[in-house]
Amino acid sequence: MLFRLFPLTGFLGLAKLSLITLSNKRGNMGRTTKTITLSLPPEMADKIEELMKKEGRTRSELLREALRQYAENREWREILRYGRMKAKEKGITEEQVEDIIDAYRK
Repeated sequence: MLFRLFPLTGFLGLAKLSLITLSNKRGNMGRTTKTITLSLPPEMADKIEELMKKEGRTRSELLREALRQYAENREWREILRYGRMKAKEKGITEEQVEDIIDAYRK
């Protein structure tokens, strides 16, 4: 799969990265991709360029990794929110959580 990102200067000085997908097949499992355009402040676009050089990765790799981490962090925040809600319903304080876990594991 080959991606090309073309930096553009957008409205209000925002940097735009236009992702152009040139191929979307890999082996027998035909995989499709979507073309997106992403607007960023120039400082963020510069940071992406800096990370690309530093890590030897493509823009697409960096942005995919950022999205994966964001989604994972969001999922964990949702789990924590649910746990706090349930603890509040049962009258359990944060200080009691470790003791409850230790007692359960015995």
